[in-house]
Amino acid sequence: MSARDAKTIGMEAAAWVERQDRDWTAADQAELEAWLAQSTAHLIAYHRMRDSWQRSEKLVALRPQPAQPRPRATHSGGSPAIKIAAAVLMLAVGGAGVFLLERPTDRVYATALGEHQTLRLSDGSRIELNTNTEVRIAQGGRAVTLERGEAFFQIVHDETRPFVVTVGDHRVVDLGTKFDVRKEHDRLEVALIEGKARVEATTANAARPTLLSPGDVMVATARTVSLKKRTSESLSDQLGWRRDVIVFDHTALAQAAAELNRYNARKIVIADPVAAKVKIGGTFPVNGTQQLVDVARDLFNLNVKDRGDEVIISR
Repeated sequence: MSARDAKTIGMEAAAWVERQDRDWTAADQAELEAWLAQSTAHLIAYHRMRDSWQRSEKLVALRPQPAQPRPRATHSGGSPAIKIAAAVLMLAVGGAGVFLLERPTDRVYATALGEHQTLRLSDGSRIELNTNTEVRIAQGGRAVTLERGEAFFQIVHDETRPFVVTVGDHRVVDLGTKFDVRKEHDRLEVALIEGKARVEATTANAARPTLLSPGDVMVATARTVSLKKRTSESLSDQLGWRRDVIVFDHTALAQAAAELNRYNARKIVIADPVAAKVKIGGTFPVNGTQQLVDVARDLFNLNVKDRGDEVIISR
């Protein structure tokens, strides 16, 4: 989004918020909802602007009251609340991007290797962080950035305040949803468990948004986007980490080792391509490095060398 576009959207959002402080009709509400539906940028601009307006009203309420009553200001002159809010709004739209000058400090949460943490937001929503994951939550709790790792979102839907998860050059917009988001290097995976969600690319020549239904798994890389359907059982297995387990089903040994390595400092190294293709199945604890090593040695007669912080598996 260009600086000019950001400023225009900010001014439009300011106008909507100011209008709501006057007489408001059903027709006005319908017009606002149509404007909000045009883009996620409109939604974010409106809610940030509304928050700024509400904070300005609180500032007015804290001001000492005059000893003598004063004539009520006309709308053209503007009430103290409107004047203070207008100052906040001008600050908000004065920068190169949308509200960058007044952006509050985000809260950052991170898990260590093998750690699992649940965050409970003020609106009742929950975010579960998997191993080695970092998120930033904006003030208000309805905008989250996944910096790395994997998180499961169980969101309390609010039509007036969409929940947005930004991951690299994509964002996931909640439409009443439970979903899992995983970021690995330049690969993004979004699995929808319940409800609906919209995935949008934020790049200049982005494709149309993808609307996800339960069972849909979208995988996006720098060059491709794919969508596939998964059974509820398969999705439950994929989310086994929420129960501190990993479920493998006819999984290549190399892939199984890579998955366990996400959780453990002691790494499994598959030393040759033949061993890498051996298929395994079963449910392992997330700290089950030794269990996988035992399976490789005892069931598949593979060679195992323990080097302390690494276990080398080969034919």
